[in-house]
Formats: sequence, structure tokens, C-alpha cells
Amino acid sequence: MTEKYNPAKKFPSIISQHRSKMDRNRRQWAKWARWYRSEFYQSYDDGYEDIASSASDEVTMEQNFVYSYCDTMVANIVPPNPQVTIQPRKEELREAAKLREMLVNDCLRRNRVHEKLWKLTTRSSVWPRAFMKTVWNPRRRTPIFRVIDPKNIFFDNTVEEYEDIRYIIEVTVLTRGEFTKRTKGKGRKKGIYDEEVAKKATFGAFPAWLQDPNQQTPEEKQAAQNAYQWITIYEVYDFVSDKFFHFMEDVSEPLLEDGLPYRNLRNPYRILTFNDNLRDIGGMSDVQL
Repeated sequence: MTEKYNPAKKFPSIISQHRSKMDRNRRQWAKWARWYRSEFYQSYDDGYEDIASSASDEVTMEQNFVYSYCDTMVANIVPPNPQVTIQPRKEELREAAKLREMLVNDCLRRNRVHEKLWKLTTRSSVWPRAFMKTVWNPRRRTPIFRVIDPKNIFFDNTVEEYEDIRYIIEVTVLTRGEFTKRTKGKGRKKGIYDEEVAKKATFGAFPAWLQDPNQQTPEEKQAAQNAYQWITIYEVYDFVSDKFFHFMEDVSEPLLEDGLPYRNLRNPYRILTFNDNLRDIGGMSDVQL
């Protein structure tokens, strides 16, 4: 008898497998990011030491060719003032097209899309891929665009086309206060998390595995991280069952199970890759080449 598809049971193990793989990728990607930032040397109390002296696969350059290449490429790809032009198929729709064009361009301007495209393409060059996420801002009543760290995205990499992926997962972190609001809200802002599952939550320091393994966290950022207690939350979009989940680390039951959040946008994430790795849709870094 064929087992009934139950995404709530399958995703905890899927998350665990993706995290193990990404832990390996993080070390490699962190090295490429250091090259982009010209961090070919490590500082010590008595001076600087060449990283290559302690790591055979590191390189040392007097001129940062990685940054020069990426910056030049991005400058030629990203338009300084992104805009769209809407051409109607029927003459009687021309005025309506103008209004929609103004609406779209106003949205791009308010989102400072030039800055976000620059960030997106830079990451897609240094790392194998980058992601842009579209979410709805209820206060501003407008969509907003966010560039997501690709190290925090797990997705179905078994398909030929990105549009056919069966799931995508984003790793997020919440403070204890943010988590409590989602559990014990009042009135219209009532909690969205299952209170019984939320009792299994454990809080602690900011997850070390989400940080650069070979880069010291800046003091101001570290101070902010140390000021709170944190919990890791996995946002899961399942396109097979058209459901949306929130999972905690090492807890099999979902905190949240609901339909996909956006009716007209099933997958709010868009992937950008510049190079085909000839293996899957995950892309390949320019630095690796």
C-alpha cells in the first residue's frame, strides 16, 4: 500500500540532510568571501601572518583580482536606475498600461532596487547562487524585496528547472521576545504558533553555525547578538501539498502549518546563477573558476 504523503513528517529529516551539506559548503564559501574582501592575511598581536602559510589551498595576491572582476561585471550588468516599460497589446489599454508602469516603477524606487540588485549579483558571482525574496508589507501596503544569504536557503536540487522545485526552506532566527509574540498574541494579533509545540522551544546564544567559520564577528554585531537569547526557525514552503510550515531545531512537530502565504506568488524566492555547474541548478561561483 502506498504511503500517504505527509510533509510534516518528512521535512525534519530533509532539513537535517541539507544542513549537513551546507555546513561543508559554508567553509568553502567563507574562503571565497575572504578573498573578495582582500583578507589574505590574518592579524595577530605581534603582526600579520600569510593565510597561505597555514592553509595550502589559500592564495595570496598583492592585487585583489576577485573584487576587480566582480565589481566590473556587476557594474556592467546592474542598471543605475532600474525601470520597466509596459507595452499594451490593445490600444484601448494604453492608459491602463501607463498607470501600471508608474506603479511598478514607484515600487522599484521605494525598494532601492539598484542597491539590492548590486548586492544580489555580487553574491551570485562570489558564491554559486543568490536569492531575492518578495514579501508583502501590510503597513506600507506594498511588496518589498530582500536579498537572502544563499547559505540560509535549502531547496530541491533534483529538478532541471528552478520553477519545478518541490520545496524551498529558509533558515531564520528569532529572539525570545519575537518568538513569544508569535505564540501568545492577543486580539487580532493572536499567536500563530502551536502553544503545545512552542513549549518544546529552547533558547541560547546566536547559532555559531550561521556565522562565518573563519571570520571573527565584529564587536558591535557580537554585542547585539549577546544581548538576546535566540532560537532557529526553518520556514518551509512545500509546493507539492501547497502548504507552509515553521519548524524548530530537533522538534518533529511543526510550530505552524498553513496554506502557502501568497495566492498569486507560490514561490516568493527567485534564484540567480551566472554559471552552470553541469550537475544541478545550484550554479557555480566565478571565484571557483
